[in-house]
Amino acid sequence: MYGRFASLIMRLLRKDNVSIEAKVNQVRLGVFGLPSDVGLCGAGWASVLLVRDEALGQCCVLASARNFQQAGSLAILASGESGQKFMDQSARSFDSAVECGRRALFFRITDEYAKIMGRLSVNRLFDETEACGVTAQHAVLVQGGQAIFDWQNHDLLIKQWRAWKAWAASHHAPVLLIIDDINGADGLLPLLQSLPELVPNLAVLDADCGGGLLTVERWAGQDRSVHRQFGLKLSAEDKSLHSDGSEMNARGGAILYAPDQGRVIVTAVTVAGVRGVPAEWTVVNDLSAMEAVCNNAVAATILLHADGDQEFETLSRFVHRMRLSRPRSLKIIVREVGNKLRYNNELVLLRLGANLMVHKETSFSRLLQVINDMATQTFSRLVESEYLLAVQAAEPNRVAVIYRRPFFVAKWRRCSSVPSVSIWAIA
Repeated sequence: MYGRFASLIMRLLRKDNVSIEAKVNQVRLGVFGLPSDVGLCGAGWASVLLVRDEALGQCCVLASARNFQQAGSLAILASGESGQKFMDQSARSFDSAVECGRRALFFRITDEYAKIMGRLSVNRLFDETEACGVTAQHAVLVQGGQAIFDWQNHDLLIKQWRAWKAWAASHHAPVLLIIDDINGADGLLPLLQSLPELVPNLAVLDADCGGGLLTVERWAGQDRSVHRQFGLKLSAEDKSLHSDGSEMNARGGAILYAPDQGRVIVTAVTVAGVRGVPAEWTVVNDLSAMEAVCNNAVAATILLHADGDQEFETLSRFVHRMRLSRPRSLKIIVREVGNKLRYNNELVLLRLGANLMVHKETSFSRLLQVINDMATQTFSRLVESEYLLAVQAAEPNRVAVIYRRPFFVAKWRRCSSVPSVSIWAIA
C-alpha cells in the first residue's frame, strides 16, 4: 500500500517507542529574539514560511525543526533533492540536543509521489502518514512544501489548500509548511497572498543588505502581525538567525523601532569648527574607526565628509561596502567640506548607497533637521554588488550629437548645461 511513498524513514528517539501525547499549542519559528507575539505557529492552523534565500532558509528551517521537536512529538515531511540531507541534519541535531522521551517520524516525499498526490488528492498523504504513526498530537513540519502543490492549476491549488486547512484544524499541534521560492523566481508570493482564507498565517524570509528580513504578511489571531517586517542577522559562530532589534512597516518602508535609531556617528572633519554639535554624537577620526564603531549598527546615521574629489575612491568604496554589509535602515549622509564635489561624483555616491548628499552651503542647523527627518527612513534603491560595475552603472551615458555649423550656436546654448550631452560642429 505504501510502496510508492518511497524512502520512508521512521526514527524513534526513545528506545521503548513510547510517544508523548501532550498537547502542543504554539511553537516558534526558528528566528531568535523576535517579539513575543511574532512567529508563533499555533495548533489548528497551517502556517506558511515562504523562503526566498537559500542560505537563510536552511538556518531558519533547521532551527524551526528543533523548536518543534523540543515542544513534543514531531513528524517531518521532506521533499526534493535536499529532503534527505535535511532529514539527516535534523536527526543529528535532535540526537545531541533533545531530551529523551521525545520521538520524531521522518518521511521523504519523492517527485513521483508528489505527482501521484496531485492526481489523487493530498488526503492520500494524510491517510498514509497517519497509518505510519502520525497522530493529532504530532507537530508537523513540511520541508520543500512547494513540491506538493500544483501552482499552475488554480482550481486544484485551492482544493489542495482547503484540504491542508481542514487537516490542520483537526490537529492538536502546530503545522508548518516551508515553501521555497528562491529569489522569487517562481512568483509564489502573489498566489499565496491571494488566498487569505486558506493561508491565514504567512511569513516571508528574504536576504537583505548585511542580513535578512522576515516579513509577516498576515497571522491569524494577532491583529498587529500584519505587514510587519523585522531585520535579521546571521550569527557567524553557529549560523543561527537572530532579530537585529529593528521593526519596519513592510508596506510603507518606515522604521517603527530600532535600538540605535537616534544614534549619529560622524567623522571629525565633518564637524570641525562647528558649534552646537550634540554631545551624544559619536565622533571618529577616520573611516577605519567609523567602520569599527558601526560593527553592530542597525538604524544609526553615519555622517561622512567629502572634500571635493580628494580621496574620492576611498570614500566611494567605503559607502558601497557599508551599504552592502549593513541593514537598509542604516542612513549614510555625505556632507561637502572645503571643495565641492563634481556633479557626476555626487551621482556615484548616491548610486553606491548614500541616502543623501548635503552641499557645503547647507547650514548645520538645517543638517540637524534633515538628520531628524530621516530617522524613520530606509534605503530603497538597488545597489550593484561589484564596486566597479556599480560605478560604471552610476556614470551617465554620454550622447554625441553632431550638427552642421549654422545650427551649432543655438543648439550649444540650449544643451551645454546638460552634463551627459557632448556637441560637435562640422563644416
